[in-house]
Amino acid sequence: MKGQISTEFLVMSSFLILMFGISIGAYANSMSGTSEIGRKVDARAICLRIASAISAVASAGDGSAVVIELPYYIGDKNYVINFYPSDQRVAIRYYDGSQSCFTQTNNFTDTMTSNRTLIIKNNNGSVTIS
Repeated sequence: MKGQISTEFLVMSSFLILMFGISIGAYANSMSGTSEIGRKVDARAICLRIASAISAVASAGDGSAVVIELPYYIGDKNYVINFYPSDQRVAIRYYDGSQSCFTQTNNFTDTMTSNRTLIIKNNNGSVTIS
């Protein structure tokens, strides 16, 4: 009888340890996906902020300007900002993805930057980014 109780105890303990290990693995996997979504949301927010500023400066007219302070990192990594006036879009490229946003104008400079302080100016109807 004592042997049966010991065997049942070992089986139940092994089952609980196995379930605990599976739970920890599932939790770690879900946290990995959460951080990826967080980086995507951060990149999208930066992209929308820049695209909105370009559109606002373009519609405000000659002489208008905006200074944008951007975060230094997305998910503890650097990122690059690309401007595509022919497509009327801004793109943020970060280490494991990218995000694009559209602007209301295509009259801005075609450039790439990793600056974190952007100065967006309207010079005679052409939007420059430095």
